[in-house]
Amino acid sequence: MKRRGQNGSSLSAIRYIGSKTFYKRGNDWQESVFDPEKHKQLKTVKVGSDEYFKLLKQDSRLAKYFALGDVVRTVKGKWYRIKS
Repeated sequence: MKRRGQNGSSLSAIRYIGSKTFYKRGNDWQESVFDPEKHKQLKTVKVGSDEYFKLLKQDSRLAKYFALGDVVRTVKGKWYRIKS
């Protein structure tokens, strides 16, 4: 059921990658367990930066999540916002 003023289906706002679920909130794809009230220490990393490639070097499996675009994801207990 569409709500007034809503564009597209609700399914377009959900992505499943492996065992992780992401929700489109604003411009970001946020991992389902992300809570902005609880996870206030969010580090922003620019796509293509040294830190971005350092994260990928530590765990190449992150690439499938980063491919979403602007994404909020936990990596080894720390929260990151990957921004294009």
